[in-house]
Amino acid sequence: MKRKIFISIIAIILVGCIKKNATYYIKSSKEYYSEKKYELAIDELNLALKIEPKNADAYYNRALAYNQANIIDSAIIDLSTVIKINNKYPSAYCYRGYVYLYKLKRLDLAVSDFTSEIRNNSKLFDAYYGLGLVYYYKENFDLSRKNLDIAINIDSTSASAFFLRGKIYDVQKENKLAIRDYSSGLKLDPENDNAYNSRGSCYEAIGNKKLAINDYNSAIRINPKNGYVYMERAYLYYSIGNRERTIQDYKKATDLGFEDGSKALKKLYDIDYPIRKVFKNE
Repeated sequence: MKRKIFISIIAIILVGCIKKNATYYIKSSKEYYSEKKYELAIDELNLALKIEPKNADAYYNRALAYNQANIIDSAIIDLSTVIKINNKYPSAYCYRGYVYLYKLKRLDLAVSDFTSEIRNNSKLFDAYYGLGLVYYYKENFDLSRKNLDIAINIDSTSASAFFLRGKIYDVQKENKLAIRDYSSGLKLDPENDNAYNSRGSCYEAIGNKKLAINDYNSAIRINPKNGYVYMERAYLYYSIGNRERTIQDYKKATDLGFEDGSKALKKLYDIDYPIRKVFKNE
């Protein structure tokens, strides 16, 4: 019995004496990160970098934690340090590109980083999708679509890529191609109310009112608080002569805070004529 106790004490002492290296702290930080305890993750990575000041993995993981904690300047500094240590570090340029895009709205810097990532890895979906997003925001729809074509060719399981390319076709009035992409995206993400609404608008544009109403119905089923869809469906009901449903939808939109629904109702009660321009503020 005494022997077992002695062995246990020795084991505890030995464990306590084991020197914790940078890898240990990086692993520990990932556990905190997965639990969304970003400050604790950062603390662990600080310890890792005290041991190995040029450990690119530690800087990269700390950048991720800084970004999630919304400490953006520090995230950028750490990602830049990773690139300085190893300019071919997987996804470092790409991740920094998304920080520039989403957090800082620095579109030109995002383009530069996504392009640099592609030089390192020409098969990375995230880099091409990032460029697709940037060029979409810059309203360069041809370049956006070109990069999304490549992204989808690399990974055809991304609903977001199909939805974004569908938006571009939508903007360019290529309604049938937009419907194709919205449909592909909805197979992958069937509970996306915005995609149903957008596809409904495209069906409406090509004169398929039945399918348009079906899509507006689906959008409302998924998100019954989207007043804009009620506005869209109200006009469509009006166009097919269903005055009762038109009024119901405008009232619902008004209840959800859409002032244009109230304006549309007033027009509908005063004069019986199409009122889409009223609620579109055209």
